[in-house]
Amino acid sequence: MSVDWDRVLVLMDPADEEQFGFTSKDFESAGLHVLVASYDRIGRDESLVQEIAATGCEAIIFTRNDDMHGHPRIADLLRASRKGYTAVSAIDRQHWHEQTRECIKDLLNRHGEVAVPTCSEKIARSEGKTDGTFSLVFDFEQLGGARFGIPRLVPMLESLGIHATFFITGFIAEIYPPLVQLLVDLGHEIAVHGAMHEFLQGRTISDQTARISRHKESLVSFGDVRGANFIFRMDAHSPQAICEAGLRYFVLFRKHLFYRTRFIESSGRVRSFRTPEGDLVLIPVGVETYGMPLHEVKAMIRSSLRTARKEGHNHVSVLMHPFKDGALERIQNTRSLMEYLLHDLNLRPVTLRELPAPEPARSTAAEILYRWDENEAQVSKESSALDYGVSWWKPPLYHSRRVEDLADALENGGTPVVLTSDVRDGKKKIAVYPDGWQCGSENVRLDPIVSPDATAEKVSRLLHEKGGISISPPAKYMDTIHRIMFHVPRTLDDFNMLIRRLLKRAFKQ
Repeated sequence: MSVDWDRVLVLMDPADEEQFGFTSKDFESAGLHVLVASYDRIGRDESLVQEIAATGCEAIIFTRNDDMHGHPRIADLLRASRKGYTAVSAIDRQHWHEQTRECIKDLLNRHGEVAVPTCSEKIARSEGKTDGTFSLVFDFEQLGGARFGIPRLVPMLESLGIHATFFITGFIAEIYPPLVQLLVDLGHEIAVHGAMHEFLQGRTISDQTARISRHKESLVSFGDVRGANFIFRMDAHSPQAICEAGLRYFVLFRKHLFYRTRFIESSGRVRSFRTPEGDLVLIPVGVETYGMPLHEVKAMIRSSLRTARKEGHNHVSVLMHPFKDGALERIQNTRSLMEYLLHDLNLRPVTLRELPAPEPARSTAAEILYRWDENEAQVSKESSALDYGVSWWKPPLYHSRRVEDLADALENGGTPVVLTSDVRDGKKKIAVYPDGWQCGSENVRLDPIVSPDATAEKVSRLLHEKGGISISPPAKYMDTIHRIMFHVPRTLDDFNMLIRRLLKRAFKQ
């Protein structure tokens, strides 16, 4: 068992007892801690974070998710409290009460039986030449996704001949073990998503390794486990912990988000590092469906594939969620998306473990570091006092373009690096404000968006000579020019999305 149930907190809204028919005593009798608080406070009242911290619990169980009544801002609370989570929420608004009751029963019993319909008809797929590959990746953490989303998604995947990768939490594995086994038996890949969907940030390497290892061993009883997904919840120690736990790959976001006037191009190239603990593969995820309309997801996929073809690999990974993409209001879009990948784009489905891993670029990596997602980027106190503008730091320009261009160019030149917000002393590294701090005798003002290869050549030379450098934006006027250049649309998808956004804004007014 990988879930520490003694450190799990159920967050109830005062109206839950009347709506769902369960009291705080029902949860307490099942060995769970309970905090009754209005969901209107989530993401709005800082004192709620303090109340949760006072319980000493490591994970929160929500009785409703972001799609249900009131649209609670769960992600904001999780970021502030650094807690793991799951939810017993319904996934369909029209069945809110009855679906939530079913999930609560599964939680209290610590077991749920889910009937998954068999695939009645498989659509024959051409065995001819394809134009690339795609991977569907499901983050699987909410009970509603297991009970109501998976029975809709699995037959769909089977009918289209798609094997997907499911990153599974301990909550799902312990409450729905037959469901996890079914996924494996049908040929899908299962991988680590955290026993309690917990944050690894701030924990020691030994603690992280122990947690990942314990969760991995609980999943190995179902089938082969090779990868991990702790997006948003990792720090610089996590890749080493993942490797020491015996896993071979992890994923991170390189999303092709539409930002103001254009889709951001991010590298989707699989990277391989050689470490004392073994080889470790980093797999970028360029597309996420969460809360996105179908037309925008398709445009993100096309943007990812354009970049992929420049890099010579023609692959795109798409992140999905059973509780989102298996909901009644989205299930038809989900099928349309799968058919678009298969038929319109002529791509072949593969699981993440099937992706070919390149040979490590060198015998040892200079440093294996995980960067924070662009949503975590903030202006540091140090940079705010500098004499040039701070636009370089603002998400997603900073993480999703400038630094990624530099990292890609460095790797192309034989210097593997993944930038991070947590830079450790004593090793060759690149410190990039606001994530890092002064780590070398020379500070370099540059903007890799202008000439990534030339910038990488300069940085590689300085790293060799100095052992470490700090990177700062260019002078204010040059930063302004670069920012204007960055905002110029380039593709038909850029123009289409820009027009859609402008029309949407006009009609709202």
